[in-house]
Amino acid sequence: MDLFYILGMLVVIYFSVIIVLLVIADSDIFTFLYSKYGKQADQFKGKVIWITGASSGIGEAIAKEFAVAGARIVLSARRKEELERVKHQCLSISTLTDNDILVIPLDLTDLKSHEPSLRTVVKHFGKLDVLVSNAAQTQVCEFKDIALHVDRHIFEVNVFSLINMNRIVVNYFLENGAGQLAVVSSVVAKFPSPLSTTYSASKSAIQGYFNSLRMELYGKNIDVTIICPGLTETPMLEKGMTNKPGELAKISPPKSVGRMTAERVANLSLISMANHLSESWIAKFPTIPLLYIYQYFPLIFDLFMKLAGGKVVEQMKEHQRRSN
Repeated sequence: MDLFYILGMLVVIYFSVIIVLLVIADSDIFTFLYSKYGKQADQFKGKVIWITGASSGIGEAIAKEFAVAGARIVLSARRKEELERVKHQCLSISTLTDNDILVIPLDLTDLKSHEPSLRTVVKHFGKLDVLVSNAAQTQVCEFKDIALHVDRHIFEVNVFSLINMNRIVVNYFLENGAGQLAVVSSVVAKFPSPLSTTYSASKSAIQGYFNSLRMELYGKNIDVTIICPGLTETPMLEKGMTNKPGELAKISPPKSVGRMTAERVANLSLISMANHLSESWIAKFPTIPLLYIYQYFPLIFDLFMKLAGGKVVEQMKEHQRRSN
């Protein structure tokens, strides 16, 4: 065997392994490998974790994962009764005591409540180690029909309230010399998302903010992890804003797109945070391969969308009408 034959075989084996991983993995390749061979959630034992949007869905599942790992937890969302339910469940599946879980009801759009809430956390636990920003509002409507007040509300919830909270916490971390930020974004920040243009734009804004913030924090012992879940079985799928004030509609994506469980998303999220990954994509096939194609072969993806995208959008619109 000559050198070129060996190199050729290695290339074939490498790409074969990559293709297999893209088919079987429910995350990007690095997150998948770290889930098998990297640090696990027990890295957070004893640490103080503040989770927003913790009353249901991914936020609730993340809280339970941290509870099992032995972390001390702060639960925040608007609905106190749901936060108390989540606290009770976290206690029932872990060795934590009542004093290890703090409930702080919080409407994130009330920006003046952010700093007092942080003071409450620090007073109770003496410190804060990790902020997990999960709270969000989704949207379902064609771009041409979206009322501007919907755009503003989505950005208030998903972007400005989150930025304000994280800015306050970043300053706290800088004063104390360490910390970690985890932001639950979405694959729609990386990938075209028809009928959810405002939601997609808000998540894209988050990517820009926190990718830039990460660079500002290099060398300061503060990590920034962006978590991008795909379609997930959560109550948020039932609460998409439309163009009518107060109206909510179901999110109805194509049937070909598999849904993750909130528990699996939470598990991989903690893996991503424990290993200090900059970004993780978490989704079922075929989302992950399509994300890689869109990222690294945009011309091929664009050609495919020109050929099939219109039909996909029409199918989504029809499915949306039937669901609502």
